Amino acid sequence: MKHMPRSRPTIRRARRPRPLVSFAATLFVLGLGLTASGCASARWTYNYPDAERAAAAQERDLLIFYRDHLDLSSADLDDMLESPALAPALKNYVLCSLVAAYAPNRRYVAQFGVTTPPALIVVHPDGTYHAKTDSFTPEAITAFLASAKAPGAKPTRDISVPRPTDFLLHAEGVYERAVEKADRLNRDLLIVYKWWLDDESTKLLARLSRPEVAVRCANTVTCILDWDYVPNRKYVAKYGVTRYPAIIVVHRDDTADVLEGPASVERIIGFLSRTLPGTTQPVPGAQLSAARPGWRWFTNLDRAQAQAERNETGLFIFVHDPTDATSAQMMQLLQSGEAADYLDKAVKCSLTDDPEIRSMLSVYGVDAVPAFIAVRDDGNFRKASGAITLDDLRDLAQFLE
Repeated sequence: MKHMPRSRPTIRRARRPRPLVSFAATLFVLGLGLTASGCASARWTYNYPDAERAAAAQERDLLIFYRDHLDLSSADLDDMLESPALAPALKNYVLCSLVAAYAPNRRYVAQFGVTTPPALIVVHPDGTYHAKTDSFTPEAITAFLASAKAPGAKPTRDISVPRPTDFLLHAEGVYERAVEKADRLNRDLLIVYKWWLDDESTKLLARLSRPEVAVRCANTVTCILDWDYVPNRKYVAKYGVTRYPAIIVVHRDDTADVLEGPASVERIIGFLSRTLPGTTQPVPGAQLSAARPGWRWFTNLDRAQAQAERNETGLFIFVHDPTDATSAQMMQLLQSGEAADYLDKAVKCSLTDDPEIRSMLSVYGVDAVPAFIAVRDDGNFRKASGAITLDDLRDLAQFLE
């Protein structure tokens, strides 16, 4: 029989105790939200990537309930949202519930001007929002939802908010199920051992989501196990792992390699390249050397543009999709020593593709990723898309001179 995580009761009013969250395997694999256990209807989503995708696919407003599961005001608002009185007002929304205990959730809602739970946020299909942070009664909530119509305020976009790649979103959360799947598909098993409240675990998940890392995991069965669920500690102990965060690669012959403790992107790439040979596709026709230390890219377009203006130099923009293999190949090319030499004098900016980024770059006609834009200080530009070569990159760099 498969082990399933136990429910943990939350702190509620003594007159009405009941479990609020269930941890570990039923926890969303990245810890971006908590799965409800008896306190919310099945209509609620408990992580923002899934909620955003659902809202976009259905072209509906997204309603976010931001809460602290140890806060009585949040508990009261939870009760109101589950009451029959508010059901008609909620029926047309994609519903998402996020807990404040998890740092990425705090960064996510801060984009909408919300810093303290409880709060309600309506995000419209056009990307604008309305937020309510006080005076919660059924009547006030109904009035707020009735008035929260697009367009609203424009959020302050934070690119540090984790947006994991598909291979992590689709990871197994139950050890036995992951082992069975790896055996059935004859694939290596990649185990990520973490704790959802541990900052280093959060950093590890963000690093695993980077294209140059994710592409090396494309052919594995991935399993994310949380320290919070006690049986998971026994599972990872079989491979000599005693602390989180850790990456475990279990090979088809049942041997295992382990990377335990905090690790940089470079160390993770080295570990995966050594233990999962052949899982990454090299840049066609290129033998790349490593970029020199200190090779850095901006990840905020406004700051990159301001720096280029101050330096009176060219701006080179790379737009990529973390789940796309071609983007990962091009990331590999752009992190090479050759690219560092070509783009030495330019201000460099790397952006993850999304509708807002596309809108910001519409003046350059970006319609596909990966995309490369060379912008001179006089405003003239050139662009390329898809897989490019070092010669193509050199031509773009020469345009900036």
